[in-house]
Amino acid sequence: VRLLEARGKEFWKQGDKQEAIKAFEKVLDSKINPNSKRLQWVRLWALKQTPELSDFIRNFLERTIPIPAAVIQLNSLIGKFPEEVTLPYLLARQLHNSKAYDEAIEFLAPSLNHPNPEIAAESLRLIAEAYWNKNDPENARAFYERYKRQAPTTGEAARAQMWIERIRWKFRTNKRD
Repeated sequence: VRLLEARGKEFWKQGDKQEAIKAFEKVLDSKINPNSKRLQWVRLWALKQTPELSDFIRNFLERTIPIPAAVIQLNSLIGKFPEEVTLPYLLARQLHNSKAYDEAIEFLAPSLNHPNPEIAAESLRLIAEAYWNKNDPENARAFYERYKRQAPTTGEAARAQMWIERIRWKFRTNKRD
């Protein structure tokens, strides 16, 4: 699988989009974790976009663009392609990783109905985590409940349940103070 993924990346870099698509489709069809499924889906989506967008996403995914510049460019592209839900998702991940939780939640909202179920589920998880980090247990619990129902694996559903229980415990403990 890793060899196929490396081949796909090399084909993409060389401009052979058809071979890159074939390689990434094979990776996506194999038994891979949800993180890799999301990544392959984004790669396949990007390969079908305009050359400007496709090249940017390739460089963004390869991390050859500094994060601040990538955030600015993603925001600009969202303005150019307002109907596209993948771009806000990618921007929201960067914002979330930078602890800009309010902004991340705002940009994740469109991807809750993403055509890729793994991305839609991950958006729920990220929103839940953002609310937790904002010290908003009610919203965190509500989004973890939704994530549990859409989780891509039983392990992820169990992880969501663990967070729900943790939030309930914290909420009960804090009410006694």
